[in-house]
Amino acid sequence: MSAFDDHMAMAAELLGTSVQIPDVTMNLTIALNEHHNDVDLAAADNALLRSWTGAADETRSAVLLSMAWTSRPLALAAPDVTAGRYAQAMHAYARGFSGGETEFVGPAFPRSPLPGKAGALASWIGFDRDDIAGLKAALILMASTRQRLSNWP
Repeated sequence: MSAFDDHMAMAAELLGTSVQIPDVTMNLTIALNEHHNDVDLAAADNALLRSWTGAADETRSAVLLSMAWTSRPLALAAPDVTAGRYAQAMHAYARGFSGGETEFVGPAFPRSPLPGKAGALASWIGFDRDDIAGLKAALILMASTRQRLSNWP
């Protein structure tokens, strides 16, 4: 492959990830709406499962990192299960980060590698296709943000 071909392949991958992120995020929102913010019920939603498992590893990782940043302003109450521990760790990294969003997600977001400990964890979770815990972690982070926004005056 030529250098040009390499660049074109990388651009196509990045474009695919960039297009999938809003779709996956919208499907997370729809499932939480339909299941009244119940993470377990939303995670069992067939349309959401197809969206999550059909998304690229990089997409799932980017969604997790973005959800962690968005959940940052308030404390997170998460169950003491694998998904809850993932969500708590992602949330703690975001809350403890002293820089801004661009530094947190990285200037090349959503392209991998994602920066810092949060990026490494998001990638590790996002690349684990068979683990529903990643989907539930994203739902926990999103549900906490939705709760905060619904209480906003």
